[in-house]
Amino acid sequence: MQHNKKYKIISVVHSLEHKGGLQRVAVNLANYWSKQGHTIEFWTLKESKSFYPLNPEIQVINLSMLPVSENKTAFLPKAIINLLRIIVAIINYKKLLQQKHPDIILIHRTSIKDSFVGFQNFFKNRTFELLHMAFKQEINTTPWYIEFPQSLAYKLIQPKKNLVVLNKQIYEDAHTDGWKYIFQIPNAV
Repeated sequence: MQHNKKYKIISVVHSLEHKGGLQRVAVNLANYWSKQGHTIEFWTLKESKSFYPLNPEIQVINLSMLPVSENKTAFLPKAIINLLRIIVAIINYKKLLQQKHPDIILIHRTSIKDSFVGFQNFFKNRTFELLHMAFKQEINTTPWYIEFPQSLAYKLIQPKKNLVVLNKQIYEDAHTDGWKYIFQIPNAV
């Protein structure tokens, strides 16, 4: 028996402009689902064109567009501008969830403590997080003023459920860290 239900799927990524594995997997999944008749959108934190060919029916929405020109924010430190972009992204994310009523949200993450910490709280039951990298990263190049709030947010607001991982080691690390409903799939790169 074939399943014919068509879903509205939102795929959330930092950016599509890089030629990395995360972007390739995200675009390949989106193109595949689009060909199957599902409605697909990308919501990004950075306005950019996709490095990989993207089905023209797939809409890309920048969540973090500041409501003022870059000239008016040039005097601010980059860390403050990035914080403002995250706040704007959260506000826009919540608005779009109410407007679009997606069936599934797939958040593509490079790190368990990245900018998407806590986004799952806004649409808990149908949000999955796909972790593309190791659960525990050995080398941390993130400045302390970004790492500290991300770590704090991770401990306080991350739901720790519905995680999709690409190998057994990440699965075991996530389970040890207290995640529930962990799904392991083969690396789709």
